[in-house]
Amino acid sequence: MFGPLRNLWCMRFEAKHQYFKSVVHHLRNFINVSKSLCTRHCMLQAYNLSGSHFFDNSTDLQAVVKLVSRVKLPSLLQSALCTREGRLGTVASVSCNNVLYTKGSFITLQNTADGVPIFFEILYIFILTDTHIDLAGKMYNTSKFCSTAFGYVVDNCSWCVVHPGEERDSTALTMYIVNGENVVIPHHYVY
Repeated sequence: MFGPLRNLWCMRFEAKHQYFKSVVHHLRNFINVSKSLCTRHCMLQAYNLSGSHFFDNSTDLQAVVKLVSRVKLPSLLQSALCTREGRLGTVASVSCNNVLYTKGSFITLQNTADGVPIFFEILYIFILTDTHIDLAGKMYNTSKFCSTAFGYVVDNCSWCVVHPGEERDSTALTMYIVNGENVVIPHHYVY
């Protein structure tokens, strides 16, 4: 409705400005206003960041767990899951350490020595226990940089299984088709 979020950054500024106006109105102290606002804002930020929920190391399942037999999985994925026995539970999305992983999204797995990212498409989210989660999918190598789309042209590489937290950047990305090539457009540069 309002377009991409980066075009609405001024709305965040307006929200902060409204907060500062309300603080001045409630304080009714107009002597050294900038110091009063700075102190109040720092205290509010300290309170919000000091909560125990900020860096919560919990796992939250967003959907119903479906049981899948190992035999029905692709053979290359079965070899990657060689240590697992029997049935596996899969979900469409999971929140682990305050990061939402969804099926079908791309994440930046790692960078090469040249700083070129290697992407990972999440195709399966396996739940083994409440604390053990595996992300299974395909790894995509970057072949070149597409300057028209300002993204990376990727090629399908191989199946891979990773654990949440092993990725370089957990920002969910999408693959687009530009001029007949698969392109992943990152939101920012990953170091």
